[in-house]
Amino acid sequence: DRNTYSLNHGAFAKANESSAYWAGLISADGCIKKHQKYDYLLELASLDECLINGFKNFLQTNKPIDHSPTSNGNIRHTLCVSSPYLIEDLKLWNVEPKKSKWNKIPDVIRHDEKLLKYWLMGLIDGDGSIYITKSGNLGIQILASLQIIDFVDKWLGIQSSRSSEKGIENLWKLNYSGQYAVEFYNKVYQSGFGLDRKWSKVKPFLNKVWHH
Repeated sequence: DRNTYSLNHGAFAKANESSAYWAGLISADGCIKKHQKYDYLLELASLDECLINGFKNFLQTNKPIDHSPTSNGNIRHTLCVSSPYLIEDLKLWNVEPKKSKWNKIPDVIRHDEKLLKYWLMGLIDGDGSIYITKSGNLGIQILASLQIIDFVDKWLGIQSSRSSEKGIENLWKLNYSGQYAVEFYNKVYQSGFGLDRKWSKVKPFLNKVWHH
């Protein structure tokens, strides 16, 4: 479809706030899959239509989004594009075909704390969670490879707990709770980015804490 639809083939060529965020999300929730003998497709799918619309805007493409029903009655929104330039540039972000759970922190931003925050927000939007417990406590969870979990843990230096995901090799959970989740939010969150459905859960909790 390269001749049919417009696309910014250099979207991931430079490290900036937007490319860092979307690379983090693709690292968690995207897919590079073989389509023909020498061709790969970049695919991002989500139940959050606003997320896929955002990705479409980032790629500056007019490729239509596919909407398909899931078995439990939801709608899955998918954007799939063909570009050897995107596939090649994503290697800078340690995103490659057949990525398993062995993802690593991208070398291109490893020493850039600001862009690491955008990348981490994308990772959480793709495969993490922000939640309020039954007791009213705030929790933030990252789901990633042990390499990423180790890096984030040392980089942020915030008290956390971790556990392995049973039955899945090298997939780990890193959890921040209560005041440590607030500390995480204050250090990592960047306004203007992030899936509102997830990150907006923090503000009522903060208001509740401030009022006490």
